Amino acid sequence: MNKNIKITVNSTPDNPELGWGDWLVIYSEEGVNLYNCPASTCPNPYNPKNPEEKWNTYYGWIAPGKYKYEYYKSSKYGPCLLVERGGEVPSRVPNHRWKGRRVLKSILAHEGARGCKNKEWRGSAGCITLPPNYWKRFISHFNKGDSGYIEIAEPQKEGSMGLFSALKGKFLIGKAVIKAVKNTVAPTATVAIASDGDVPTTAIVAVVSWLVNIFIDYIKHR
Repeated sequence: MNKNIKITVNSTPDNPELGWGDWLVIYSEEGVNLYNCPASTCPNPYNPKNPEEKWNTYYGWIAPGKYKYEYYKSSKYGPCLLVERGGEVPSRVPNHRWKGRRVLKSILAHEGARGCKNKEWRGSAGCITLPPNYWKRFISHFNKGDSGYIEIAEPQKEGSMGLFSALKGKFLIGKAVIKAVKNTVAPTATVAIASDGDVPTTAIVAVVSWLVNIFIDYIKHR
């Protein structure tokens, strides 16, 4: 079964300088959330051989977009994912390794900190990396012959409006549910309806709880 991946970029190569500040979700072809964990699309914050050489003068940084991946066995990293068959992908910044062109090549999604004493060091010259303690669980979702798409996305800049839109339709449904409750609850119900037609407290609590769960789900998948 092929799967798709979405990575929401919440970090830059130097913030946080170490570790993984983005968020990755694996989806089935039907859109079911199969697994989620920290990840990073960022290269190392600097050249480890020369810490004075900062990332933007040495590495590229993969640009937002949708990229084809396939399961791949690397001689260095073992099982991993190969992006666009190792061909060119766009970089946000000029890449010193490719004569200042805004491209990267041979991009993998692989385990971070591979062979490093510092397990917060991403160990990336532009590849997508995951923390060592999440890697085995992540790669276990893929097998030889698997392929799909990796979407790299920025956080929604209109988050509040997006939330408003998401809740608006649900609110109208909730309003209809409340109206239905008002029309169907018997006068002898254990929770009394006031003479002015107030909605039963239990119905209000149920709808509010529903909307809170919608909000939590929205935040998780924004």
